[in-house]
Amino acid sequence: MNTYKKITELLKKAKKNSLQLNNNETIAVLDALKQISESKRIIDKAIYYSLILEQKSPKIKNLSPREIQIFTLVGNGLRSKEIAAMLSISQQTVGTHRKNIIKKLKIKGSRQLQSLAYKYNNSESKKAFLTKNTQ
Repeated sequence: MNTYKKITELLKKAKKNSLQLNNNETIAVLDALKQISESKRIIDKAIYYSLILEQKSPKIKNLSPREIQIFTLVGNGLRSKEIAAMLSISQQTVGTHRKNIIKKLKIKGSRQLQSLAYKYNNSESKKAFLTKNTQ
């Protein structure tokens, strides 16, 4: 049986049994799909939207959904130009969001933004990994 059929069968069985994935499990599934997908960009967007749902840091909760998207993308090492292309917005709009994020998080400059976003993304990834591997 090929991978596509296996995945489809498992998803149908989960739906039939009313099983729900938590956010970390959803991200793991999307990461796996990204590896075999023709359209990785769609999967990337789905992952980022899933990450938006996972707002654990009190500071991060002060950000708008779009700011959280951009914060997450910055933490993944994307530059403003790449973020603009991915979200279909202008580089100036990304710059405005970055300035607002810096202001709301009370940090100084882009380097601190990149560092904090990277740490946040990695701490969330570690939590997901530990949760998944200790159950």
